[in-house]
Amino acid sequence: MHKVELISATRDEAEASKRLIRLLKATHELKISVDGQGFAESWMSDHTRVFIATDSATGETTGMGLFVFGRRWFDADMTATVVFCMGPGRDGILQFMADTCKILGVNELFFEGDEGDTLPTTPVDMRCYKVT
Repeated sequence: MHKVELISATRDEAEASKRLIRLLKATHELKISVDGQGFAESWMSDHTRVFIATDSATGETTGMGLFVFGRRWFDADMTATVVFCMGPGRDGILQFMADTCKILGVNELFFEGDEGDTLPTTPVDMRCYKVT
């Protein structure tokens, strides 16, 4: 069983540092190559969300995902795009992302599909989950 959590940025420098170290450790454990400074700056953005999945029994990191969201320039809809989502905890992360989108007022969640995905999607160049 995978436990998924949103690791949000904070203005408290000490807490932000702890959270960022946790995120960078997770990228290392999952062999995800990131530029540390660029990743940190993206994570601190108001329009970025980062998620981590861990094994409920062992606490081992089993997945990680990041999405960005915002308003489309040509209408008032809010959309989110998954930049990456990987690891055995991917399906749980995608579901958690969809739930987070509902809270944020996002209408569509775009992500590159995988055979194991269970979210109901509409075929487009990427997959699109209609947030209701």
